[in-house]
Amino acid sequence: MEEKRKFIKLVNMVLKVFKSNLEKEKGSSLVEILFAVAILSILMIGILQMFSYAFVINQRSSQKTFQAYKCQQVAELIRLDRQLEIQWEVVPNNGVVFADNTIYALPYVASDPNWDYWGPGGANVIEEPGGQYRIFVRVNQPAGTSVWDVRIAAVSAKEYLEKGSPANPWEGAGIALRRVEYVTRIPQ
Repeated sequence: MEEKRKFIKLVNMVLKVFKSNLEKEKGSSLVEILFAVAILSILMIGILQMFSYAFVINQRSSQKTFQAYKCQQVAELIRLDRQLEIQWEVVPNNGVVFADNTIYALPYVASDPNWDYWGPGGANVIEEPGGQYRIFVRVNQPAGTSVWDVRIAAVSAKEYLEKGSPANPWEGAGIALRRVEYVTRIPQ
């Protein structure tokens, strides 16, 4: 019983201390509020910057995925044309020449050669004149093999023009171009 009284007395003392502290402090000062708002603002700026950075990264990823899809589409069309040429002796009009170490730039504007094949009226790989990217095809024959190594690269049209429009995106000034590549082998 004695212990119970001591405990109640202790609780009452603690409550008095809290009550007296609460009676002394009626509210927050303007300086405290400004300090709290400043801290929250700094934290929110960091969080908002993360959102904008994530948005930019997502846009770049989306562009690269689209370019990889277009490169794959070009590779499959070349593969199909090559099969038609081998099996049915149908000569494709896509402009890609199967000779060692050749580079072919897909048309970029409607007046370019083979626009009818690659443009909107044909395969629709190049969806509009003067698009956001340029596509290049490189054909090599590895020594001692009966296949063609075909590399398809998609580069930003804007960056391509800024670098001086190199004819070969794999050598010289073209090395500095950021690109998406698709590599495949096609039978001879």
